[in-house]
Amino acid sequence: MTFAEKIINLRKQKGWSQEELAEKLDVTRQSVSKWESAGAMPDIAKILQLSELFGVTTDYLLKDNDGEVLSTDEKVEPTEHKEEKSENVRKISEKEAYEYLEASRKAAKKIAFAVFLCIISPVCMLLLMGACEAQMITAISEDICALIGIVVLLLIVAAAVMLFIFFGLPLTKFDYMEKEAVTLEEAAKNAIEREKETATVSYIRHNAAGVALCILGAISTLLGAFTEHEMLVMAGICGTLLLCACGVYSFVKVGVPWGAMQKMLEEGDYTRRTKRANRAVEPVSGAYWLFVTAVYLLYSFATFEWHRSWIIWPVAGVIFAVLRGMVEAVTKNDK
Repeated sequence: MTFAEKIINLRKQKGWSQEELAEKLDVTRQSVSKWESAGAMPDIAKILQLSELFGVTTDYLLKDNDGEVLSTDEKVEPTEHKEEKSENVRKISEKEAYEYLEASRKAAKKIAFAVFLCIISPVCMLLLMGACEAQMITAISEDICALIGIVVLLLIVAAAVMLFIFFGLPLTKFDYMEKEAVTLEEAAKNAIEREKETATVSYIRHNAAGVALCILGAISTLLGAFTEHEMLVMAGICGTLLLCACGVYSFVKVGVPWGAMQKMLEEGDYTRRTKRANRAVEPVSGAYWLFVTAVYLLYSFATFEWHRSWIIWPVAGVIFAVLRGMVEAVTKNDK
């Protein structure tokens, strides 16, 4: 067994991802990947760290000999480890990996646009209500303006849902990437890592642009709030929605293919431990978000305070993240 194979087996026996091992050694995940693909060897200091971390001798690590004795009573299994025995691992070919990545790239802009439409859907209603309150529209009543705004909102949301379904459907056959433990063939793994490195600069730029637009959106509302003119207040809120929608579009456009690569490499929010937590949360998550949606719509239509009701979503997201974190901690302990 080579050094690379031993590192892979020792890491898997501990149930660690490449990213987790890299953090423990204070190196990059790419360094660990190169060690495991026999593309490079760690320096002597890192070899000593590996020896201590895995509880094995340096001779065992460096000599191509399966018969070397470890420094602990626990022996390393040559091909299997505890996690793989308790959890089925699906192997992904290079063709399958590229098919998923290409489908994600094609769907990204459409899904981003659908999210954009959802965010700007109340704009028409807000502008009509502001115009009515400022007596800029006198030909029709305020109730008629509200009705027109609601109809436009529902039409825009319906169009967005159609986009979600139509362009998200090709990705559903790859749902297992997010839920199951997967491993890439060596050629596929190297190819996806190269794709991820190439996309890093674009990913950072789009996220930076998205953050900037969301901040500018908050300024728009503040400027509108300084006036007593109802139309300008509503225009400020609409400006916030439009800028935030553009920011979110930027996030989603690069986030969908980036997430696809993370799922295949089991990094970030898609490590095996996180997937186990997701499976534990999945039975209740659907009901939770349906409840949040119902609360949002009931409150918004009852009060017509669409400029305030959006706060329900970030609050619900924070609560869900806390609950999910608790589940992840429990599943980690169980593991």
